[in-house]
Amino acid sequence: AYNLVLIGLVTSVISIYYYIRVVKMMVVKEPQEMSDVIKNYPPPRWDLPGMRPLQVSLVIAVIATSLAGVLSNPLFTLANDSVVKTPLLQAAQDTSSTVAVTLPATSDSSF
Repeated sequence: AYNLVLIGLVTSVISIYYYIRVVKMMVVKEPQEMSDVIKNYPPPRWDLPGMRPLQVSLVIAVIATSLAGVLSNPLFTLANDSVVKTPLLQAAQDTSSTVAVTLPATSDSSF
């Protein structure tokens, strides 16, 4: 499998070269390299109608997403506990634990 590892390394180096070029062009692009459309684009105006509700909703979305990521384990535990404690699941577990399956003992070990 050394050939596959070598191919993977070579293709990774090639892809890193191309991706680094894209990032470099996004970050370090000189102003004279910009097109005329981008040079003439108007600056953003934050005083437009509807911008304040948009800003507030974006901040609320970021806070809610962050809290959901941080509190996901307790939420999953709560959801799991609520499902496990349902009467239907308890009855199904009790039924399955009372059923015993016995396999005949064989001396043939040709599995």
